[in-house]
Amino acid sequence: MSKSGFEITYKGPLVKDGSMDVRTLAPSLLSLGNLFETANAALNGDAASIQVNVHTTFETGSFIVSLDVVQSLYDKTAALFSGHDVKSATDLQAFIFGDQIVKGLLWLLKHFGGKPPSGTTINNQNFIFVSGDGNKVEVHPETVALAANPNVRRAVSDVVQPIKRGSVEEIEIREHDKVLESVTGEDVKALGPAPDTQTAGEVLTDEVSTAALQLTSPDWEKKKKWVWRFTIGSDRLKALVADEVFRYKVHQGEPFRENDVLIVELRTVTTLKPDGTLQIERIIQKVLDHRSAPEQMYLQPQEKSADDDGDDETD
Repeated sequence: MSKSGFEITYKGPLVKDGSMDVRTLAPSLLSLGNLFETANAALNGDAASIQVNVHTTFETGSFIVSLDVVQSLYDKTAALFSGHDVKSATDLQAFIFGDQIVKGLLWLLKHFGGKPPSGTTINNQNFIFVSGDGNKVEVHPETVALAANPNVRRAVSDVVQPIKRGSVEEIEIREHDKVLESVTGEDVKALGPAPDTQTAGEVLTDEVSTAALQLTSPDWEKKKKWVWRFTIGSDRLKALVADEVFRYKVHQGEPFRENDVLIVELRTVTTLKPDGTLQIERIIQKVLDHRSAPEQMYLQPQEKSADDDGDDETD
């Protein structure tokens, strides 16, 4: 087992009294845990699991959360003889936030405006020498791999959502009172999801509307997680559930089942692809209301008594 730790500090007027809205905090921390899980899966596959534990502390003008990253090997013997170099919790933290020697994923994405690094070479320390737009920086090769991973990039975007939504002004990552990384509103765009090259094309429409969707089934596969199936009348569709508050409620055990109705803010993007076909992408930005489907009622036949024989009507 390996273990590392760091602090994440949320700063801004809304947290100046040392308190923070749980509807903002909980999704952000879940996203941070998902970032480490995604990075661990990208670099270690099934060789190890990761867990992020939370402790809270307070400081005037900010809200501070201390986190421990704990990694466990599924099979130590298999990992030892597989030839696969399992990256530890400390390694993962360095790849994401950087350390005293090199910069991490967040800095790299900010440095290159969210674009994947180009012109990479290997130097004597086995780090990747990255050049692009006239800028050069030395990072771990694993950090570059994470920057090119769409799932990791999506997780990074989720972590900085409190800034995007205006709940906080700055997020700061510290280790032993040393600032490893900080993110402000100017950095949010660069830390957004990676562009999908398979769906490149001209965006024809990008609209947000209020819609009532009836749940057919959620999808829990890792690659498609939170892409759920719905119906609107006789029409069937898929939509990405991007509302972090609703996701948190689901993680906390909010019950839902087939035929439940969600009233949502639905973003619909229509793109003309290079081959001339149209692609429609649907994203649930916010769940406004969750209405449970009515439970099936079974009417049991009533036994008749002797007094019930004959008509009920009286003269």
